[in-house]
Formats: sequence, structure tokens, C-alpha cells
Amino acid sequence: MNPSHGLSWEKSGEQEGGFATLFILTGKLSGLKFASISTSVTLLVTNRQSLLGSLSDFGLPSNANVFGVFVNCNWAVNVRLAINGNFYAYQIATVSNDATFTLNFVVAYK
Repeated sequence: MNPSHGLSWEKSGEQEGGFATLFILTGKLSGLKFASISTSVTLLVTNRQSLLGSLSDFGLPSNANVFGVFVNCNWAVNVRLAINGNFYAYQIATVSNDATFTLNFVVAYK
């Protein structure tokens, strides 16, 4: 047993790697802020992605360092922040008809 982290070195590398990741993330999480965003989005049959808006469109600093985007909705979509600072909704499964709905997501940023 290694007392510095409480994991046995005999355990799988996955456990040790999981702890290392947690340790690295924990050190960088101080000062993290969260923004809860609700917006209308239309998913089109002809396009698998929809522009939601930029960081500043949702009241976030344009130079925010985004750590994660977490989606809460009943549709098979994911929200990503592109390198251009815009959020996009991506269809995970293709929709059979155009659909408009309210998308809720949380952004973790510094």
C-alpha cells in the first residue's frame, strides 16, 4: 500500500490512472464557476449540428477556459464548444423530422 494515495500498487493500472486523473483535476478545480444555460434549438434532418451561440451570447467571458459542458435534455444531442468560441448542438442520433425544443446545459469554466 502506498500511503501517499491509499491505493495498492498491486491493483490494476486503471485504478492508479483513475486516481492520477482525479488528483490532477482536483488541483485545477479551485475557482471553477458554473453557468446554467437554457436555449431553444432546432435540430434539422439535413444538418447534424446547430449553432447555439458564442460564449458572450450566454453572458460568459469570451476568454473563459471551459472545462466541460454537461447537457440535460430528452434528445440525443451533445453540446460542444468549438475552437472559435461557439457552442454547437450535435445530433448523436439522426432525427427523422426537424425538431425544436429547449436545451438545458451547464458550462464549467474559469
